[in-house]
Order: sequence, then structure tokens, then C-alpha cells
Amino acid sequence: MKNYFKYIAVAILIPFYKKTIVIGMILVGALFFPEASQILRHYCFGDGSNLYLRSDYIQQSPVIKKHLRHLKEGKMHKVGMHQWEDWRLAYALNPFQMIRKKNKIIVQQYIKFDQSNDVLTWFGPIPLPDNIVHTF
Repeated sequence: MKNYFKYIAVAILIPFYKKTIVIGMILVGALFFPEASQILRHYCFGDGSNLYLRSDYIQQSPVIKKHLRHLKEGKMHKVGMHQWEDWRLAYALNPFQMIRKKNKIIVQQYIKFDQSNDVLTWFGPIPLPDNIVHTF
């Protein structure tokens, strides 16, 4: 009977811990990775509408600048990167598409978080399953 209560306690605590981790990622991310924090908050608590991020940082990203040099007008380019190339952008958009128009650049991504528990996202030195966001 003792083990039964232990399993119940664990079953109750795991969702609590997952929610705490995701909320922590949103709060800590707001300081260091604001775009990723906004995406995560929208995914967990939003209404399912499209999310448009401010482009201030995205325009300055070294990854964006590097790929923009080779992108011709009217063309679309899919961009993937290592996290260390631009942590802030990689946590928010990785991979993503860039499209060069006459007077603007469009950076877009359709986000679908993993549901299999096989994909890990490294939050600094901590590996977290990508599907943790489904706790909400």
C-alpha cells in the first residue's frame, strides 16, 4: 500500500514540475531570449493566432546578415543553424525561412513542437524534451 501512495505522489508531482519548468523558461527567457519567451508563452497560453515578433533583434542577427548576403530578390531560403551561432535567434526560430522581397525581408517559421519525447532542446547545459511545452 505504501508504494501505491508513492506512485500517486509521483504522478501528481510530475505535471507540476513540468509546468514549473516551462513557466521558468518563459520568465528567464524574457530576460535573455525575449523572442523565444514570447513564442513559448504564445504557444502555451495564446489563442492559436499567428504571432508576429518585433524585428529589432532579428535584423541584427549575425545569422540573418550572413544568409541575407546570398539571397536574391523573390527567392526563399531555408536557414538552419547551430545554437552557438546565435543563441537568441536559435531558441526562437530554428529552422526558419527567409524571403527577399523588393523592399523587405520576411523571416517566417511554422512551429510544431515535438510530441514524441525523442527531441531534446538544450536550455544552456540542461537537456529538456521538446514536448515539455505540451504540459499546458
